[in-house]
Amino acid sequence: MKQMIFGLLLLALSACSIAPINSPHSAKSLGKGNQEIAATPLSAPRLSYAAGVTDNFDLEASLEIQTGIQAALWGKYSFINQKDDGFALAGLVGGFVTADATESKGLSAGPILSWKKSWFEIYTITRFNYVKWEKTEWDNDNDIFDIETPEYDFTYLQSTLGFNFWFTPKFALNINGTIFYGSVFEGSAILPALEFIWKF
Repeated sequence: MKQMIFGLLLLALSACSIAPINSPHSAKSLGKGNQEIAATPLSAPRLSYAAGVTDNFDLEASLEIQTGIQAALWGKYSFINQKDDGFALAGLVGGFVTADATESKGLSAGPILSWKKSWFEIYTITRFNYVKWEKTEWDNDNDIFDIETPEYDFTYLQSTLGFNFWFTPKFALNINGTIFYGSVFEGSAILPALEFIWKF
């Protein structure tokens, strides 16, 4: 029985992460000197901080919980950036590392399109993700369980459709759904998420 529990624990620990599930939630830039904090309680808990470096370029750092704690850094440039209501178009590029058994790491990139009218904003993102898992070996003193995961890398697409409800100019509730495309996600369903956004 103890050996079975030990084996199940090792299998759980050797689970691997994918690219960040959550993404920035608007094509609009924050604007130079403006900042934002966002918290996602589900589906993949996340805390992020973003700052406007220029009028059209933002940097965002985030921590997300998957099989381990994942750190990501995003850069977003708004090519069309109507400050208040209207359309916005941006390009997103990011990298991530995860403290999990395979030390998952990788890159993400893609376009963001959004439209805002008063308190309502809708956006969509399609991201290309590259993920690399390092080779991992687990063994115990009795050689009862020896587990090895080979080095592995893969790519996939993910698309998100989301809605921001701006209760005030500084606070919003975000509701979104994400779907994944690729051989490792064959037959994947829509993954819902909820987020709270504060600007300052």
